[in-house]
Amino acid sequence: LINLIDVRKDSRFNEQIDSSGLDRSVVIKSMLCMPIKNGENETFALIQCINKKKESNTSDNNQQQQQQILGFDLKDI
Repeated sequence: LINLIDVRKDSRFNEQIDSSGLDRSVVIKSMLCMPIKNGENETFALIQCINKKKESNTSDNNQQQQQQILGFDLKDI
């Protein structure tokens, strides 16, 4: 799980990728990423959410919502 409240403060974020996208009106500010794993615990996909709309939600709340969408708990990963 990766939860970045400010992507520009993280060394893994590449600003060139952000600015080279097709829709330059979208600027990535925050990001929440989680691997999707199969029954053998192998990662086969990734879910990525960008730019949280409401600042009132806590990071834990966002992570819980994402887990519910995927139908599993982080303890299973």
